[in-house]
Amino acid sequence: MPVDAKITGDATWYQPNGGFGACGWKLSNSDMVVALPSGKYANGSKCRKHINVHYKSKSVNVVVADLCPGCGPNDVDLSEGAFKKLAGLDVGRMKVNWDFSGGLQLLDDDEDDMPVDAKTTGDATWYQPNGGFGACGARS
Repeated sequence: MPVDAKITGDATWYQPNGGFGACGWKLSNSDMVVALPSGKYANGSKCRKHINVHYKSKSVNVVVADLCPGCGPNDVDLSEGAFKKLAGLDVGRMKVNWDFSGGLQLLDDDEDDMPVDAKTTGDATWYQPNGGFGACGARS
């Protein structure tokens, strides 16, 4: 499937409530994150990837941070904050289009959030500000 291929499925919402997502970092209800179904989550290979979710005339860019084992093959489970960018929580479930995208969107300033790898300019030194994390932010 091409990276920019549109996928149609249902979107629901959940409250991470400060728990750890399947990708290994702490999530809050206001984070712009998404849980993918098992097939799309692909054993964690999609962690930290961005997707754009479109509903009517609105869209939101979210980071893959969790697994939704109860979702259908093309469905997404958005954090409460992400869902509210598209519709009221009372909608509950809505038909959306979504696609994998580029982009950079940090969660917030808490040090418990997703680690960000930063490269310095001018030399080949790599830094990992929240050291000790492996693939998809899971502590190693």
